Amino acid sequence: MPFTFTDPLGVAERHVRNAILSPQSTLTIDDFDPDLPPPTLEEAQMDSDSLSVLLLHPRWIESCDVENWRQDELKRLLFTTSTDLQQAQITMPRPVPNVWEPQTEEVLVTGAFSMCSPELIWNIIRHLDFKSLSNFQQTCRYIRAVAHQTPAVQVVLKAAPDLPRLLVLNQLVRWHTVHDFIVELGQLKCRFCGASATALYLPTCERICFTCLRWNEEFALLPLKICSRLFSLKREESAPRLPILRCKTDGSMGPPLAGANGRDLYVVPARSVVAEALAVHGSLPNLVRAAQKTNRWAFSGIAPESDRLTMAYLYRHIVFQTHRLDPRNITLCDPTQGYYMAMEAFLRFASVDYPLVPREDREVPQMGFCRGCTHVLGITFPLSWDQLEYLGFRKGDDNRMVRDFLQRRAYRYWEWDDLYEAHLDWCLGAQAMMYREFRYRTLPSPVDSEEDEEE
Repeated sequence: MPFTFTDPLGVAERHVRNAILSPQSTLTIDDFDPDLPPPTLEEAQMDSDSLSVLLLHPRWIESCDVENWRQDELKRLLFTTSTDLQQAQITMPRPVPNVWEPQTEEVLVTGAFSMCSPELIWNIIRHLDFKSLSNFQQTCRYIRAVAHQTPAVQVVLKAAPDLPRLLVLNQLVRWHTVHDFIVELGQLKCRFCGASATALYLPTCERICFTCLRWNEEFALLPLKICSRLFSLKREESAPRLPILRCKTDGSMGPPLAGANGRDLYVVPARSVVAEALAVHGSLPNLVRAAQKTNRWAFSGIAPESDRLTMAYLYRHIVFQTHRLDPRNITLCDPTQGYYMAMEAFLRFASVDYPLVPREDREVPQMGFCRGCTHVLGITFPLSWDQLEYLGFRKGDDNRMVRDFLQRRAYRYWEWDDLYEAHLDWCLGAQAMMYREFRYRTLPSPVDSEEDEEE
């Protein structure tokens, strides 16, 4: 019997969705934030038995070791205090504060905010980052109600609902405004080479194509400790001005986890640290002189006044001379396991693949899926019709294989230039459907078989 429940406030759905969207990793209780207690029965707006059944969903079990838990254990563990959780030593997904929900008690409408028009508040919100937006909503109920009706916020919630959470996980929430993401998500051109691109480079909030993401040294992630020593930067002064990401050195997926095995590694994009070094030292020759003064091996054999000293050479040098570090060693993780890049022994969160997001005056386009992946592997890859048309597909395409895979919809893949062929090479479900189609075409028809027997 299928399980259904009602959740008018969407609270239970939010908690479960945050858990399902969490990185595919098993966390220890040391990673559990004691300041964020589990949801109560009143908050969930549903009985404990129904919520326990919901937690037994296969996607939840994949990200949380609960396959051997009984329903009474689920109820006890879910609706208990953090002290009991620490004693139980369970493994649960890391809770992350929802930036759309106020973390303190609301204040009634007072002062000049009640006199502001919604259009004025919308203009203010466009220039706020997601964390500031969360704090801004705590001022009064009027601001919170108007903020949820902001066109820019509605677009982000519909097309990229996990974006604020990813920024919080990677400590990048203060670097970009809501307007920055609306501009980048509303176009499909790489900011560096102009090719078609769907990846969003989170540290700099730029559209970037797969080729630049993999081969361009400017987008390489370098250890902050090595970069500080290489460019003679004071870490305490430069760190607040750099978009720093944290990753683990043991190869586990997701953001660094306190108390887990391995140590945390802080990385920074190459173009960001070079821009900071140029701002500190004033010019490229001065930067090289400072680096050679503190590190004998830095830029060895290159004079500051040499013609070979260019920005391109600088990027190549720092990328190939640090631990990362050849861009050709980059490999991609399975997209079904998360949007992560594997660079040698490290899995570093650098970009997220987002489809084309409509402008504020347009509706969110209908999303699609790959029928081969969905039927054979149970995996969904969304793509909008705007992207299909951008890539040369048409709704009335008469190609038989396209009709098989585009059941009124479509799919997405990293390689946009060879979208169709690359997906066929990678997708096991697509290969299975192609093999079935091939066998169907090569089998003799019943009429031909009867004629052969008569002869």
